[in-house]
Amino acid sequence: MQYADNPFFTNAVTVEPLFENFYTLPPLDSGKWYWRVLALDPAGNASDWSMVASLTVGGGGSDCSFAPDPPELQKPEYGDEVPVLDAKLKIAPLKDKDWKKQDLMTQWQVCETDTFDQLTLDGVLDNSNTSFRTPHLSLLPDFTYNWRVRYVSIDGCSSAWSEVSLFDTGLGPVDFNMNGIPDEQEVDLSVDLDDNLVADVQQTDIKCVTTLTGGQMGVSIVEPVDAVLEAVAAMDADCVDDGKDLPDMNLGLVSFRIRVVHPGDSAKLTLYLSETAHNKARLYRCDPNIGLLDYSTNAEFSADRTSVTMIVEDGGVGDADGTVNQVIVVTAGPGVYFPPPSAMGSAVNITESIIDITESIINNEH
Repeated sequence: MQYADNPFFTNAVTVEPLFENFYTLPPLDSGKWYWRVLALDPAGNASDWSMVASLTVGGGGSDCSFAPDPPELQKPEYGDEVPVLDAKLKIAPLKDKDWKKQDLMTQWQVCETDTFDQLTLDGVLDNSNTSFRTPHLSLLPDFTYNWRVRYVSIDGCSSAWSEVSLFDTGLGPVDFNMNGIPDEQEVDLSVDLDDNLVADVQQTDIKCVTTLTGGQMGVSIVEPVDAVLEAVAAMDADCVDDGKDLPDMNLGLVSFRIRVVHPGDSAKLTLYLSETAHNKARLYRCDPNIGLLDYSTNAEFSADRTSVTMIVEDGGVGDADGTVNQVIVVTAGPGVYFPPPSAMGSAVNITESIIDITESIINNEH
């Protein structure tokens, strides 16, 4: 059984095993809670999840008989080809006059089949966003995907799903040797980021790329040993291209896709850097629909700051695809934020004003 304070079961509590047909919940915060159940046979084979039920703690609640109309899919049109590394899905603006967009979220799902029983992507955006960008390396090249969208209100009531449409992905960057690294980003025999006296291109436990800034970054899985690093690619530091001030990221960002054996597995990995990270640098993760997010609570730099270890989880922390599917997709890189000159100038002016006021007070006292 799982229960959570949201209908998407983000950070859900899992209770297992249950040997009775009832369960007494611990004290919960006031508000709406959601729960679901699945069954396991003696061999450990799992059924599908039950329908989601809800309960309200502390009174209140919502009438989910009144829900918004489903979204209208707009782009890509049925059968269109999209860029494999940066596909953009779009719906028409909200037309239901009984709802305000600030009261709704949008849930976007991408799947290999139209049954949506094994998701490739599951993303939730605030304020009824009309577009969704797929995370880097989340889609496979030359592949057909189904997609759908629905509205979810802030109190958990959802619209029906939109109609299902499909799109094809393009071929993507050339990878002639099929090692999961774009040929134009391959490093040469002189690169040894893990400093073990063996060229990184000659090792099977590390994948290195030449970044878009001319440096190098490498990715290596620490654990679990049965996880597979399928692909690595460099990308620009401005992951959403929104014109906002960015941390100083000398090496840009690196994306990678890991396949784990068990659904929900966590993985520990190391990012190797060709440049020593600034002593105030943090690890940032790119969400293409939000921007750069500080990931320092799940990362630790080495003593010499030439590598950083991070923890990610299938369908959980750090996984950009948002669903438990034995695939972990991450785009990350080190950076340090320096306030813009205007902010520094304001700080100086404020400091000088404080000094002037203090001197004035002292002079008046004398």
